[in-house]
Amino acid sequence: MFTALKLKKIRVKEQRKLDKKNLALYKNITSHMKESNLTSDEKEEVLQQIMDMMLQAQKEDKSIDLFIGDDYEVFCNSIIEEFNNSKNVVYKILNYIQKYLIETVLILIVMVLGTFIKNSSFPTSITVDQFILASAISIAIIPFSKNKEMQSVLIPVSEKINFSFRKVKNQNASFIVLMVILISRFGLMEFFAPEFLNFNLIFSIIALGALLIIATIEIYKKAYNKV
Repeated sequence: MFTALKLKKIRVKEQRKLDKKNLALYKNITSHMKESNLTSDEKEEVLQQIMDMMLQAQKEDKSIDLFIGDDYEVFCNSIIEEFNNSKNVVYKILNYIQKYLIETVLILIVMVLGTFIKNSSFPTSITVDQFILASAISIAIIPFSKNKEMQSVLIPVSEKINFSFRKVKNQNASFIVLMVILISRFGLMEFFAPEFLNFNLIFSIIALGALLIIATIEIYKKAYNKV
């Protein structure tokens, strides 16, 4: 996060050196990259590299088209694709877990605030049933948030089929996990231990534990991206 902010500060300062034509192109590239599913650090690193390349081309009085091509969107999408393909399975799984935990904690906070508004007292615990429900909602939200990111990026026709297959695959995986959670909840409620769903979990411990895992994953991702 701090790396991204530092790079952004440098980028905003450096882009003033671009001429009017290159600045307009760079702003389009920036908007395009911002809508991608790359991390904040990755986006800023890519934008900084593109900035350096454009400034060098401008200094040598060369057309930026020699480096970017006729379509900046194709150029950007190739970079996004390269970054995504370079990430290993462990990275992708941990990234998914991180997103799941962030969504779940936010949903639980909304639930706790709802209880506070309703009862005029701040609850210190949540039930297992609430946690399962928050998890189910989180898992249902994640693939749709990814799709929204990708739909906001204009993808060339030649690449749309590949993105569609990956999108369906991600949705199917999330759907399977979601169904497992809901079936498990139904099984506990109807056949095994319905009282287990009403078991109280200390909210502060759940939230702090989730934040610790999120931070640990973020540290791993930072270290991985530096390799």
